[in-house]
Formats: sequence, C-alpha cells, structure tokens
Amino acid sequence: MSTNDGKLSITIVGSGLAGLAAAAVLRADHAVTVYERGDASVSTGGQGIAVAPNGLKVLRRRTGFDGRRAGGVPCGGYRSLSKDCAPLADFPIDFEARYGAAMLLLKRSDFRAELLRVAAAPASEEDGIRGDPATVVFGTAVVDLDPETASVTLADGTVVQSDVVIGRNKPSFIPPLFFNSVSE
Repeated sequence: MSTNDGKLSITIVGSGLAGLAAAAVLRADHAVTVYERGDASVSTGGQGIAVAPNGLKVLRRRTGFDGRRAGGVPCGGYRSLSKDCAPLADFPIDFEARYGAAMLLLKRSDFRAELLRVAAAPASEEDGIRGDPATVVFGTAVVDLDPETASVTLADGTVVQSDVVIGRNKPSFIPPLFFNSVSE
C-alpha cells in the first residue's frame, strides 16, 4: 500500500488535538488522511491547555508550529493558593532556560486551529512545514476498523485501506472484540 516514493499511507480517525498533532508530525514523511465526523469547527472541549516544553520542542522542530500564531502565553511559574484562594507563595520557573523551551498556555480551540494549519498547509521552508499536506476530510464518520487489513469503513460504506490506522480507543467505532466486556 506504500506509495511509489516509500511513504506509508496513514489514516487518522478524528481531528482532535492528538489526531491533528499526529498528522502534523507524520505528514513530513508519509501520506496522511484524517477523517473527522464533525465539521471544521468541531470543538475539542475544555478551555485551556498547557503544552510542556518537551511537547513544544517536538512541535516546533517537526511541524512548524507557531505558539504566537495560536495565541500562546509562556508560563512563568506557579502560584499556591489557600482554600479561600488567598495567595500563599509564588514559584517562578524559567522553563526556557531550564528545559530549552517555554511552557505554553493556550486556549484549546486556538491550539487546535494551529495544529490544523500545520497539518494541512502547503509545505513552507520559511514556516518549517515539510512534506505534502495532510488531507483532512470533515463530515465523514468512521464506523468500523479492521486491524488485520489496516482499513476503516466510513458511514457511507466506503472502505479505506491504509498501511497504518491511528485512532483513539472509543468503543463506538472500534469493534467490541478489542474491549472484551467494556461497555459505554
């Protein structure tokens, strides 16, 4: 199933933070398609997220991720509060000096938008984005997965064959044999 140039064909189920981060990293070396049952504005839930220095370094080196474009704010440390929310102590940390990258605080929807950009944008040496853009297919639910053939079945009955399928453990689309007696 590999392409003529040796790239693997990779199917990713879901355009949440993990799916888009995987697509953004893997697109540099492989042919990536993401299937998302929702539309392009699908919510990732929650309001805020912190990207640790090690994660930020990977995103910068492998994807062209731009924390400023995503509205990220570097974390300068922590504050301890009492049960009544009165400040007890501050713990400043220079993450950049200590770990080689900032701890970045972002709104989840802005983080997702930047991951979508670096996953699906044309390659740009200036932006550090490499490889063919991932194809992101919205409004297309995956309803079944065959791990033996690395294929997924879409809601319309189309079967998509790949070399690799990446998806989260969600019993609503992965066949029950993977979960024994786990119920939703």
